[in-house]
Amino acid sequence: MYRGTPMPTLLNAGQSPFGWHRIQSFMQCPTKYYHSYISKQRHRTVNRSLIVGSLLHTGMAHRYAIMSYKEAHDLFSPVDAMKEQARQEGELWVEQLPKVLDVYERYIQDADVQLWESNIEVLFVEHIFTINIENYELTLRADLVIRDRTDGKVYFVDHKTSSYVREQTTQGYESSGQFIAYQVLGEQLWQDQFGGLVINYLQHGGFVAKTPTVKFLRVNVQRSQSHMDAFVPSVFFYRRLIEQYQDKPLKQFPRVQTEFTCMHKYGSCDHYHKCFNNNNNKPSQGE
Repeated sequence: MYRGTPMPTLLNAGQSPFGWHRIQSFMQCPTKYYHSYISKQRHRTVNRSLIVGSLLHTGMAHRYAIMSYKEAHDLFSPVDAMKEQARQEGELWVEQLPKVLDVYERYIQDADVQLWESNIEVLFVEHIFTINIENYELTLRADLVIRDRTDGKVYFVDHKTSSYVREQTTQGYESSGQFIAYQVLGEQLWQDQFGGLVINYLQHGGFVAKTPTVKFLRVNVQRSQSHMDAFVPSVFFYRRLIEQYQDKPLKQFPRVQTEFTCMHKYGSCDHYHKCFNNNNNKPSQGE
């Protein structure tokens, strides 16, 4: 397809080098952190929700990056970017392409989306920002940063895909360290010109219904001064713990041994099988 011409660029819409995802992993379970970021035998469970979300994030990244360019660019089109990522990842990803492309096509045809897009100026796409906290760096890869032409303010926009969007979904994000970090960073960078954080929901309707309910909405995340006041000491506390354990062997890592940590709504923790031992023999004396 691209014989004789340079291959278009595929944007990286993945995690940042040392973002909130690392701290959150340690908070959830230090052993999970070990298996996710230290062990050489890393494993990530891939399910349909993750695949759909990842592909749509890539499509959104290319859509808004291209929107920001005033001249020629070397990026894949959004559709070709999602197809290319699926091709690189493998068969399971390719299987989800029809659903993903259908959701994307509905997104760009949605009247409310079109109205919103007509009133924004794209400032950054998949840009990595850094917050310095007591000699520790926390990185944030922002999905999208815009200036809203209606009020002139700058907003972080985070794309979220979900089978169904409920009121408590947004309430949960209000206490997310990632979103609190965006709020802290935005106020540092743009001060009174910062408008806050917007979640750009893409509801894909799940994988069961014959005619899934697909819809799109943008929701402002409520600012919490209490959460913001606790952010810096929380990051500092957990970064020091991570530093303390970073070079220790696995057997010295504590575990959070609760059914809520080992199991979640998508199934078991990616590393459940590494922690669970079917050998019921008790250690002999002296072991």
